[in-house]
Amino acid sequence: MALTSPYDILHAYSQGRISSGEAICRLHLDGFRDLVIAMADAGHPLPRPPRAEVERQVQAALPLLRQALKPAESDRA
Repeated sequence: MALTSPYDILHAYSQGRISSGEAICRLHLDGFRDLVIAMADAGHPLPRPPRAEVERQVQAALPLLRQALKPAESDRA
């Protein structure tokens, strides 16, 4: 698919087919903030990592989060 229009570029970025840097360059934007604004204006969702990657990150963060949480009042007795 040729990336000939801003819509095509934003759509490709939304689907994760091109990087944010490539989208910014092709659209002649000033940075990531402008890319996010363009995505919102065009109604495109931001790309998301694969579900397996999200799950891996959650599993890595859980032990750290559990250490940071205060115990419940009932657990202190």
